[in-house]
Amino acid sequence: MKKMLSVIVGISMLLWLSACSEATKETSSEERAETTTAITSHTVATTETAVQEPSTVEPVTYSVTSDQLDKSFEVPMYRDPVLTIKLSSEWKGDRYYNYSRAISDGIVIRFDDKRTDDYTDNDDFLDKFLEKSPDWTIYENKNHIKFATITEPVTGPREKEHSIYKVFNNGCVVTIYFGTMSADGYRTLSRDSIDNILNTVSLVGSNKTTEKATDKPTEPPTTKPNVSKGQENALKQAKSYISHSAFSYNELIEQLEYEKYSHDEAVYGADNCGADWNAEALEQAKSYINMSGFSYTGLIEQLEYEQFTSDQARYGADNCGADWNQQAADSAASYLKTFDFSRDELIEQLLYEGFTQEQAEYGASANGY
Repeated sequence: MKKMLSVIVGISMLLWLSACSEATKETSSEERAETTTAITSHTVATTETAVQEPSTVEPVTYSVTSDQLDKSFEVPMYRDPVLTIKLSSEWKGDRYYNYSRAISDGIVIRFDDKRTDDYTDNDDFLDKFLEKSPDWTIYENKNHIKFATITEPVTGPREKEHSIYKVFNNGCVVTIYFGTMSADGYRTLSRDSIDNILNTVSLVGSNKTTEKATDKPTEPPTTKPNVSKGQENALKQAKSYISHSAFSYNELIEQLEYEKYSHDEAVYGADNCGADWNAEALEQAKSYINMSGFSYTGLIEQLEYEQFTSDQARYGADNCGADWNQQAADSAASYLKTFDFSRDELIEQLLYEGFTQEQAEYGASANGY
């Protein structure tokens, strides 16, 4: 009897131990599942957080010393010299630097001008300009030339901010932009470098004031002015140039000076070559839209960069026969060859280039976006 009880007790103990073991296994399995779920959830949350956080890109700052500014440029606007500035001969570009001609790793300098008779001199300009633009301040270089200046943030994809300096001389307000032309917009020119460049600026001649004609007209010369051999040759060369290519008045003078004609000879050639500058601007506009995609405003800016007057540039853009929707599509296609854009980013880029919202959307759609 006792032996039988011992057997029964032993079997009961084995059954009980087996049940406990199974419970332990189930508990461990549940704990492992909960732990795995927690780890997975943490990983997903971390991934989502990483996606939401913007990538931190350190701006790349470039510097230029005074010793590197070894090349002087005279900046003429509307036929009149306005200022001189020194830049580095190692930088890319010709006589001017603008957004289409980056000087070094995305850093750019651009000169714009506006002819006006509203001011008598630079002090008058600064007084009136700062009165209506209170966010601007005055910057003075070592040559005691004063500029109106401001640094502005930029919403375009190729710039984060740019610094602007304005000065008046010889009937023109000249604007100097320091900015970037990089895809990420994280490049900048150091503050000391901008100071070094601006310290090389000097104004040419004296400020011109608006003069009214006197009552007595100027008498025409009684004898034919003497024309030098150099002037005759410059005139022939000028006629040859405009018969083969489109030139603005100032560009033609510069080209003749490049051919070693004196300034007076070059001016004589440009003045007497018989060019219709509106027609020259129109020819240049047609050439541009056949080569690349331009918005209406972008084309005007490009023609003004080529030193056509504002009126001439508008004439060229108004009469070139461009299909601005197609220009937006061409410009979008050009960008997509180099950069990866989403539809919204591509539209934003086209808007930055001066296309309208409708034109930008057309350009994106035409390229499959």
